Parts: sequence; structure tokens; C-alpha cells
Amino acid sequence: MSFSYREERRGERVLDVLTNDEAGLRIVVSRLGAEMISLARRRGEDWGGFLHREDDITPAAQGWGN
Repeated sequence: MSFSYREERRGERVLDVLTNDEAGLRIVVSRLGAEMISLARRRGEDWGGFLHREDDITPAAQGWGN
């Protein structure tokens, strides 16, 4: 299996990005509370996400705070 890992900074947040290149899957997790930011599958050159707030790190307007 071919996995890759990288760190990404977005503003004050540090995100961990794990990618399985063979399966075309990617998960992005925020170190602040281990919050899942993205769960996506490769669709050609782009990534198609599965989460309601896919890749959105802004605070939610209602519901769970973070």
C-alpha cells in the first residue's frame, strides 16, 4: 500500500493529511480535538468529499461547536 502523510497549516490550525494513493482516499484531521475535517475519494484530478461541512474549518453556526 502507498500511503503519504503531511502537515498543513490553515490559520492557527494544524491539520494532519493522510492519503492512500492506491485506493484514492484522503482523510484530514485537525489536531485541535482530533476533529475530522475531510474524508474524500479521488474523482479524476479532484477530490469528492463525504462530510456535511467537507473541508470547512470555520465554526458551525449551530449544533456541535467544534
